[in-house]
Amino acid sequence: MSEYHKPDLSKLTYDNNRPTYDEVLNETVPYEVGDDVISGKKEVKITKAEKDYENKCVKLEISC
Repeated sequence: MSEYHKPDLSKLTYDNNRPTYDEVLNETVPYEVGDDVISGKKEVKITKAEKDYENKCVKLEISC
């Protein structure tokens, strides 16, 4: 028997209270990229991604 199991998509729920584009844009935190990254001397790496269900966002940990 195969170890692969097809997901039951009927169990998914969707939030009908989606934020508008303007609401999301107002809550966005800009990330300034340094000159070393732009010139290619350093790389930006996402070291951790975490879903925040309460605030409906994704938090990223970024390192150079």
